[in-house]
Amino acid sequence: MKKRFSMVLITLIVLSPSLHGQENYHFMDGYDWQKFGNAEDAMIIKAFFLKGIAEGSMGTYMNIFETMKYDDTRYRELLNLMKSGIWHIDVSGTTYSRLAEAVEDVYKDYANKRIPVFLIASLASRRLSGQISDQDYFNRLEKLRAFQWK
Repeated sequence: MKKRFSMVLITLIVLSPSLHGQENYHFMDGYDWQKFGNAEDAMIIKAFFLKGIAEGSMGTYMNIFETMKYDDTRYRELLNLMKSGIWHIDVSGTTYSRLAEAVEDVYKDYANKRIPVFLIASLASRRLSGQISDQDYFNRLEKLRAFQWK
């Protein structure tokens, strides 16, 4: 058992592109999202995935704040960026399951498939929580479509 675990661990390390400094990182997009499937179990996995993004981003913010001085210009810039909600996923008034369904709906449109999941989730969460209007939502989605994603 111990030997099997060691082999699996070594395989994961060797095959992991993120540990080898991959220059062109591929964010998970609509094509990857579809690979989870559409069954009820898949929607649960998608909801947990979105929860992981939300918690990971909060952890990142906390680590950044711990390393900065409060009078640092970068601190103020980051604080303003966070307040703008560009990467923030807000599920107040909804659930991660409902957010997963909203992301699913966005990816039904072929034009949205290349947009990274974390951006779609952030935008969809802001729409679900009433922070942005439908018109603003569609304007921002159009801007994301226009960007040349790899």
